[in-house]
Amino acid sequence: MEPVRIGLIGCGTISPAYLKAAATFDIMEFAACADVDPQAAGKTEAAFGVPAMPVDELLARDDIEVVLNLTIPAAHGEVNLAAIEAGKHAYCEKPFGLDVAEGERVLSAAAAAGPSWRTSMAHRSLSVAAGDNSTSRASVATASRSEA
Repeated sequence: MEPVRIGLIGCGTISPAYLKAAATFDIMEFAACADVDPQAAGKTEAAFGVPAMPVDELLARDDIEVVLNLTIPAAHGEVNLAAIEAGKHAYCEKPFGLDVAEGERVLSAAAAAGPSWRTSMAHRSLSVAAGDNSTSRASVATASRSEA
């Protein structure tokens, strides 16, 4: 099985933990990173060999299946929606958005995107998925990671 290719948006404090952990799994690889601060993305590229680029370029790439949203909470909803609109799966730490209305917009967009689309939220062992329960390459990678 080819690895799930991930685009990282948000190259701040928590991103090295994800990048180091992902390196231990053959089922996933980081294909690109982006940040509103190009220097932060550049540091991630230098430290982990993940190509840095603007967010719009990352979202436009056909080879990226999943967006890992590690932005600040105020940007979670916007980035999650952008990932959905780009046809990507999305994963972020809590919250989906800053309020219930924004979270509902993300989940509605996920449902409208089709049954294989997933959005997940990390909250200890809690995971929320939109759509049906069909297995996708992204959910396999997430499940493999959470079982470790």
